[in-house]
Amino acid sequence: MKEHVYYNIGKTTAGAFWKTGLSPAFLYVFFAVALMLTVLSVQSAHASCNWSGVWDLNSKSGDYEGTGAVTMQQNGSQLTLNIDLSGSGSPSVGTISSDTARFFICTYLNGECVRPGHYVWTIQPDCNHFTGYCEWEDKGPCITTFSGTRVTAPNQPPEVTLDYYPILPVQGKLLTFSADAFDADGDELAYQWFLDGALQASMGSEFQWTNPSMGAHTVRVTVSDGKGGNAEDGVDLEVNAPKRYIIAPGLQEGEGQPWGTVYKIFLVGKEMTDFEKTPLYTGSQVKTGALVQLNW
Repeated sequence: MKEHVYYNIGKTTAGAFWKTGLSPAFLYVFFAVALMLTVLSVQSAHASCNWSGVWDLNSKSGDYEGTGAVTMQQNGSQLTLNIDLSGSGSPSVGTISSDTARFFICTYLNGECVRPGHYVWTIQPDCNHFTGYCEWEDKGPCITTFSGTRVTAPNQPPEVTLDYYPILPVQGKLLTFSADAFDADGDELAYQWFLDGALQASMGSEFQWTNPSMGAHTVRVTVSDGKGGNAEDGVDLEVNAPKRYIIAPGLQEGEGQPWGTVYKIFLVGKEMTDFEKTPLYTGSQVKTGALVQLNW
């Protein structure tokens, strides 16, 4: 049917081009390229379908009609069934090209293959239905047809995104890492956390590093759905020493340009009081020093 449609389109359009004086050789090349691009675009539209899963299979051959469940497992371009289509006594294995799967069949006589052929199944754009037919290599199509409806879909792997807070890590200050994970199948997820390659005790969606050490570090999380689907994400970060400042005597509120708010002040290791929420200013009023520590 497709070849007939393409032929009519090519013939009609060629007639229109013929009047323009274009050569027949050019027109044949033109329509051959157009046909090839059309076929490729149709194939790519279905290429993302995965055959793996359980299907309800219906077959018809003359007055005979059979139904049953069949399990398919796709591995790259290979498709393995849990049933025998060819009469060989073992599960059938087919090859996949774009949206079509082909299974070798044969009519045997005294143990010898005398009529080879194929079952040809084509998956539909919704990825949940397929239709098929059989063909002999010497006589073309035979009377057997197929249709299938997906019962269970293949497992979808989870997705995960890693985030952490605060975004400017400081030595000795709590760092919290969160894994935002999603599984399209709704499967329960298991988590593993790694700090600089070492597996951590945390097994949930959150990991806390209570006493970060200075330097460059890597944190990674892996997520598994228990069905072979996995995902991971990681982050490289730098933990810095706390910044230290002293505030010059005589600072008056409103002087300079405020850039933040004091959270805590430590003087020679002792926490000072009555400084909470005091405006912090830049300029001559704020200098680097070792006596006063600001944690924010």
